[in-house]
Amino acid sequence: MSEILREKKIKDIIDIILKTGKEFAPFVFVTVFSIKDALTRFGDNEITQNVYREHVTADIRLSKDKKSTSVSIDRFDVDYLKESFKKAIEILKFQKPDEDYPELPKSIDYIKELPSWCKSTSELTPEKRAEVIKNLAEKCQEKSLISSGIVSNNEGIIAIASSDGLYAFHESSKAKYSATVMDDNGDSGWVEYATNDVDNIDFDKATSLVINKAILNKSPKDMEIGEYTVILEPQAVSDILLFLSYIGFSTMKYYEGDSPFSGKLEQKIFSDKISIIDNAYNQINPGMPFDMEGNKKKQLEIVKDGVFKELPYDIKLSKKYNKVPTGHGFAYPNSNGPLCTNLQILPGKRKMDDIINSSDKCLLVTHFHYTNIINPNDLTFTGMTRDGIFWIENGDISYPVKNFRFTESIIKALNNIVEVSAEQEFASGFFGGGFICPALKIDNFRFSSKTDY
Repeated sequence: MSEILREKKIKDIIDIILKTGKEFAPFVFVTVFSIKDALTRFGDNEITQNVYREHVTADIRLSKDKKSTSVSIDRFDVDYLKESFKKAIEILKFQKPDEDYPELPKSIDYIKELPSWCKSTSELTPEKRAEVIKNLAEKCQEKSLISSGIVSNNEGIIAIASSDGLYAFHESSKAKYSATVMDDNGDSGWVEYATNDVDNIDFDKATSLVINKAILNKSPKDMEIGEYTVILEPQAVSDILLFLSYIGFSTMKYYEGDSPFSGKLEQKIFSDKISIIDNAYNQINPGMPFDMEGNKKKQLEIVKDGVFKELPYDIKLSKKYNKVPTGHGFAYPNSNGPLCTNLQILPGKRKMDDIINSSDKCLLVTHFHYTNIINPNDLTFTGMTRDGIFWIENGDISYPVKNFRFTESIIKALNNIVEVSAEQEFASGFFGGGFICPALKIDNFRFSSKTDY
């Protein structure tokens, strides 16, 4: 289906909802989600599952006199809409007016031509996904290794519209290759790439990387707990950005005094080697050019050379604190306030290989597992290393090391930056989302306990 036809189908749904909704309330706001998910799962060197799903849903808010009620549906015939709206509107009788109810924009001028949707990703077939898996499985069998993971591709549409004339439409795609390779002892390697354009994934290179890492991780050695210089690969760095996003850079927490950076705008909070932006218009992983309130998303300079510079704003908080909305709002009602969802640590000057080759007595970390915040006051987080941690001496990877649990303050870590890599990747956080991350070399990173594997 062409892009024009896809959008026409969504518009037709929106028109029916708005026309019907106006019979029940003076203001109607609708968000339509259209999802296509395709995934091939594999384990023990063979395909175990193929799944495909298509789903269209709508969240509808009916508002009157600063009162509102919502309906979530996946049927769009008029009779069903009327029945749903009739039940929902009864709730307004029992509500009190919300004096903070946001006045949503009536129009939006946003960048429509973002390269978020790619035909190549849309056309990734089960046969092509199976070819990737077959190549990995055959190479693993040759080396007596076992592979597991997924190859997936999905497409998503988000469209918002209101009875006041607002309309915005965004289409995206994502391809993902995630693989774990291990030997009979459970010594493992791991790789994951996710991108809007599947042609950007070098499957052969990724397959070689995960196999080589599993082989390199064979028979890891025991090492004492303590503070070490580390090189965190981009996937490990993504967890740092995840917690910064919803705690450190949360505008609501900033003003409520619950962010460790409350009152510290224009103050130095990190090493001057760290600059962080929120940029939905990047070419590595383009985001959505508008928010769920109907405001154009702006690029923000959150941290510049270690100095805290900006916060995201939605309609409610911008009105409360005399600011301008930055396009980072979520659907009303929203208890979390505006958040940065397209964070990016700006790159350094040297390549990852050069950083490793010039390093001595430090640990190279593939990624973290099951991370969580244990002290939001200084952003102390904890988790496990996983699928490869390696000791570097005199610029060479000397041997693998058994996994550690780490317990470290993100603020401390980002003040102990030695170097930032020139390469960047889109990397997913453990609890979802994803950010554009370089590798980071950090001094005095604390490992609090060790494992037997």
